[in-house]
Amino acid sequence: MKIGEITEVDRPANSDQTTHFSPGFWFLLAALAATGGKLLIAWNTIGTNDTVFFFLFGRELSIHGLAETYRRVILFNHPPLVAYYLRAIYDLSSLYFFTHNNITFAFLLRLPGVIADLVSSLVVWKLADAMGDRRPPFWA
Repeated sequence: MKIGEITEVDRPANSDQTTHFSPGFWFLLAALAATGGKLLIAWNTIGTNDTVFFFLFGRELSIHGLAETYRRVILFNHPPLVAYYLRAIYDLSSLYFFTHNNITFAFLLRLPGVIADLVSSLVVWKLADAMGDRRPPFWA
């Protein structure tokens, strides 16, 4: 064989030329593809009418605080944790970095749901993997 000469590598006659991936690989690939799709949709759409209300609630919370918002806005009936999240993403979406990179309030509002979907899918996958050959009945 000369330098630079390309030769075919000898393979046994019964070798399988295809690569087989585990079901876990395909599940992970599908979960990541779904997450990517959800992120694209969240990035490029405004969302439902609730997004507008949450934006207005976030602005009100940022200006007046939680206690005053409960007094002033009769439609605002959400618990404090939701209020703190709305205020935080309203303030974040107003920062130069976020406005310059087109990271909107609507995207930040839907981001936890997208992440939760991915995490819960991975948890279900790991639980199914831990069950081994044991499977729940079809009717369950």
